Amino acid sequence: MFLFGLGLFTVASLLGGMAQNETQLLLARAVPRLRKDRERLARLEELLAAMDDSSDVDAWSDANTAFHWECYEASEMPRVKSIISSLWTSVEPFMRLYATSPNGMG
Repeated sequence: MFLFGLGLFTVASLLGGMAQNETQLLLARAVPRLRKDRERLARLEELLAAMDDSSDVDAWSDANTAFHWECYEASEMPRVKSIISSLWTSVEPFMRLYATSPNGMG
């Protein structure tokens, strides 16, 4: 199979690339809504700070997931969110692996 010859980070990059277009679409719709929602913006800032301050992979991953889903919720595009959810399930284990790598959480 094609994927067996690839490294884990290459596979994660491929899966991430598939999600990139959908993510850009969601964010393009979400940003104008986020600008008007001060509570959600404050929550996003809290989540970013939690990711920056975290040295625990599970806490970082939880904050990262919550950050992205806050943004996706603001898009009000349930079908695209469903696609992202499917891709997220595929990519998330690789993101955790990356976070524990020497180049990960820094």
